[in-house]
Order: sequence, then structure tokens, then C-alpha cells
Amino acid sequence: MLNICITADHELFSGENKLSGENVTVKPTKRLLALLEEQGIPVTLFTDVCSLERYRQLLPDDPFPELMEEQLRDAVKRGNDVQLHIHPHWYDSTVKDGKWNIDIRRWRLQDWGFNPDDPENAQSIIRKGKNYLEATLKPLEPGYRCIGFRAGGWCVQPEQQLLRALLNEGIWIDTTVFRGGYNPSPDSGFDFRQAPHLDSWWVSPDTGLMVPLEAGPDRIFEVTIGSGSNLAVNIFARCIYKMDRALTKRKPVISRGSSHDQQPGSERSFGRRLHDWVSQPVQFSYDNACARAMLDIVSHYVRKDRNQSKDSYISAIGHPKTLQEDDYLELERFCIEARRRFDGALRFVTIRDIAEMEIQNRGI
Repeated sequence: MLNICITADHELFSGENKLSGENVTVKPTKRLLALLEEQGIPVTLFTDVCSLERYRQLLPDDPFPELMEEQLRDAVKRGNDVQLHIHPHWYDSTVKDGKWNIDIRRWRLQDWGFNPDDPENAQSIIRKGKNYLEATLKPLEPGYRCIGFRAGGWCVQPEQQLLRALLNEGIWIDTTVFRGGYNPSPDSGFDFRQAPHLDSWWVSPDTGLMVPLEAGPDRIFEVTIGSGSNLAVNIFARCIYKMDRALTKRKPVISRGSSHDQQPGSERSFGRRLHDWVSQPVQFSYDNACARAMLDIVSHYVRKDRNQSKDSYISAIGHPKTLQEDDYLELERFCIEARRRFDGALRFVTIRDIAEMEIQNRGI
């Protein structure tokens, strides 16, 4: 059976946040959780813990961290899941006159190094994040464990040391890779073009993410973000989906903020944007959602799943900070139609559910 994990990167913008943290992240996430609860679908929040810690340090009177914590507790109480998302640039960012000065020089977790003598190395950041989530959620749900991870900005590479650090902290499920994904930026890039044609697979820190191995106790389970299967037809598919979305009555768009690569002086050229639009796979995402695109992707995975005997897993990704009225409507349309069209062929799960199904395979 195909198991779909609906995930949300629970975070602020990495450039400018034009509204309060409550209005950028908490309120849109609350609506997302309510919509999916109505459909009987659980969500896994990948919460960026670094921003919460930094807000407490530099803006101790801002209610944002407390509101996020309250949302995490409520989400778990309602049967959802919370796992670890890390944007470490927050630790270098500062506040002046109440305004954030975002510093992205150490954007990737790997940029913090793995020197055990450095108290601010990458593994210590992972450990702090895991401990924070468990201390926050275990009193409410004693069985809660932080065992899942998604890298900020998809920047999981170079991965060998990072995978080892995750395993050292008891984190053994990653859902960062989406097949065919590629960003050539030297500072925040990733390259998933050589990812195996699998929905999920086991990897070792020694051989890296792109080499599938047998399950084992010293391995990480990679659950891919779903994507379109054929890059050659991306431009056709994207045009169809864009038209399908355009034919729906558009609601007013609310601008809550922007990422660091949308700031003045960091704009990509038209040629770069066109290349990215054509070459990137259609991702299983509800950002700028198109129900038709999501259903086509799921249909591809369901057909493939019928040719295998064991459970398969993929995740869908979204960012509440960007969601607009049309996105919620399209996501609701997808949920209703997916249940109708693929009844009995799929189920919606959390990262915790996947862990419970795969613990025996892992040999622990």
C-alpha cells in the first residue's frame, strides 16, 4: 500500500517577515491543521527550532515562541506528529531596533562543522533541537520520540557527516530528497538528480544518500518527497497545471514575507528562473497548490506501488507561511478526490507511523 505523509515546514521566512510570527506561521498552520483534521488526515510538522531559541534570546517579550509551542502541543494532542527541521542561520542573525538582521553565511547545518571540541557544532545543534522537542512534547505524549529530520532549504549534502550526526542523536528517518531536484548554488545548493528510482530506501553514512542498502540498525531511512516522474515532460505538465490553477477564481494574495534569495540584490535572472522552472520536477507540494498536479503524482505512485508487495512511502511538502486562500481550497479538493479515486490503495500517515512500521526492518 502507498503511505503518504503530509508534512509542513513549520517556520518563518529566511529573509523578511512582514507580519508577526503569529500571522506568518501560527495562524496559517492552524488553518492547515483544521482543514486536514476535517478530512481525517494527520500532519507531520517539521518545526524549525532554531528560530524559537533565537527569539527567546533576543526578543524575550515576543509571544511567537510560546504560540508555536502551544501549537506543537495541540497538534500532538490531536493525533499529529512533530519532527525536527533546522535553519541554523538564525544563530548568526541579530536584532537591531526590533528588526532582524538575517545572516545566511552559515546557511547549511554542515557549515557549522562537526568538530567535537566546538560547542556550537552541527551535532550539538541537532541535539539541542531533539532535546527541546522531546522535553516539550513527552509530558503530553510519553511515547513521543524525535526520530525524523528535514534539512533546511533541502541542503542535506554533503551528507556523510550529517547522517552520522543524526544517527548519533537517535534520528533515523530523513525526508529531504526529491528525485530530480537540483540547485547549483555553491552556498545553498543540492543535487538529487542521481537519486534512485525508489520511493524510500535505507542509506549508510559511509556510502551516502544516493546508494540504497539493506535495512539495518546503523542506517537512515530516506522517505522521498514525491515528484513527477519524467523531467522531459516538465514544461508541458507545468503549463497544464498552471492553466488549471488559473481557471479557478483567484482569491486576493497576502504577502507575509520573503526568503533570503528574494531580497534586493539577490534576484535571479529571468534565464535562471526559466531554467529552474523547466528543469525542476513537479514536486508533490501544496504550496501554490494545484489539486490536479497532486492527483497526477499520486496516481503515478499508486500504479507503481501495485507492482510491489511491501508498503511504500512518500511525503508531500508545504509551507504554511506561503499558503493562500486558493491553496487551502485546492488542498481540500485534492484530499476529497484522492480518497474517492484511490480508495483502498493509499493511506495517510505520519513520520511516527512510518517509524513504527519500519522498526522491525531496522532491527531494533
